[in-house]
Amino acid sequence: MGVERVAGGVPRSGLQVGRGVSRRGVWADVDLEAIRQNAGLMVRIVAPARLCGVVKANAYGHGAVPVARAALDGGASMLAVALLEEAIELRDAGVEADILMLQELPVWYSKGDLAEALAAGVIPTVCTSEGIERLAAAARAVAGSGTLGGRRGTPRSGAPAERGPIAGSGALAAGGGGSQGGGGRIGVHLKVDTGMHRIGCAPGEVPALVRLIDGFGSELRLEGMWSHLAVADSGTSEDREYTERQIGLFRRLVQEHAADRDVLEHLANSAAAIAYPDSCLSMIRSGIALYGESPSRAVAARLGRLLESGGELRDPGGDPVEGHPARDGANGEAGLVPALSLKARVSHVSQLERGERISYGLNYALPDRAPVATVPVGYADGVRRSLFAAGGEVLIRGRRCPIAGTVTMDQLMVDCRAAGDVVPGDEVVLIGRQDGESITASDVAARIGTIGYEVLSSISARVPRRHTGV
Repeated sequence: MGVERVAGGVPRSGLQVGRGVSRRGVWADVDLEAIRQNAGLMVRIVAPARLCGVVKANAYGHGAVPVARAALDGGASMLAVALLEEAIELRDAGVEADILMLQELPVWYSKGDLAEALAAGVIPTVCTSEGIERLAAAARAVAGSGTLGGRRGTPRSGAPAERGPIAGSGALAAGGGGSQGGGGRIGVHLKVDTGMHRIGCAPGEVPALVRLIDGFGSELRLEGMWSHLAVADSGTSEDREYTERQIGLFRRLVQEHAADRDVLEHLANSAAAIAYPDSCLSMIRSGIALYGESPSRAVAARLGRLLESGGELRDPGGDPVEGHPARDGANGEAGLVPALSLKARVSHVSQLERGERISYGLNYALPDRAPVATVPVGYADGVRRSLFAAGGEVLIRGRRCPIAGTVTMDQLMVDCRAAGDVVPGDEVVLIGRQDGESITASDVAARIGTIGYEVLSSISARVPRRHTGV
């Protein structure tokens, strides 16, 4: 029996290829063809704008390396991460696409950390004068040391190879091209706070920061300007007005300070790319849509209307597309196909009498005699403890069955009256499809008062990922 490859292709002992499960009997299936399809759909929606695939947080729990490759195969031309460690993971796996850092490199980074960031070929975000000055100093030091490009990467073939600066990336390198300016300058993206109030410079600081970047002309080049929208996923009139103000402010700043430059402007996230076409500019950053979940019901409805009409879809050259094969996708949300399914096996079945109470707190009393299944997945795996109280369900034998009692750290129990004669080994679907029934991450999120992003990215590392469609 072979070894299943999970989490970016790293062999992990104990996984059975034949059944595709870990020894614990819990795993996540990740469909890379769905990632490619979702990326292709977003490319067609926003063309001729470029697509940046957001693969931070282990690609929202899906596995950063295989998802990055699938997103690029589907039409993404850039990737985005939150942490330097995330970028290094991609580089070490041989991913050579441009990688944008979504945060300014932190003030506590040592000179060695900054040098490692430059060696990894990331495109830095900047938003403060201090951050710009630190980056310029690091670029001078690295250029003087001659140590750039010393990191090793592994190409897809698996054969180790020396890797210098990535072509077309933000790494310091001699000559122009890609995001490098002439003379080995580092291309940086200036983050502007237009109303999210998380990170970014104030709009009034843009002129001075642009001048500062220009002042480090031997080390830095303004390659991009970007901002982030706070409520683009909302359908209320108040939030739509706020989003329109953010879009208008950012477009004005770009016009005033970057119109005569070759600068990549990006503002739209998944929601805005669908609901606000005028926000797409030269690139959009797509996270949740890449994984097949709509940012909200309002955005799902907008995408449904868009695909139904077909007239606003564009091919990569900007020409109208009359229809798209992704329409009526697997989750019914207008062509977005969920890429991840969270599954387990029944480990134990008890036949319990009416009135028996189950799990910590004894908060679930059986309304009738029933088989109760134990499933070896719990809150340490990312299944929220509160899911029982919120009316959470799973699928067993194609039937919806309620979670019976408080979710524990490693296990949960299920009232299987609807499923009939359940036996150990039966498949349990917590997120995904089974015999015509489905539970999406958004469904789970709606029950527990959060968003699909959190549900997906909270699936813990001890749940093996099984990637299909490689």
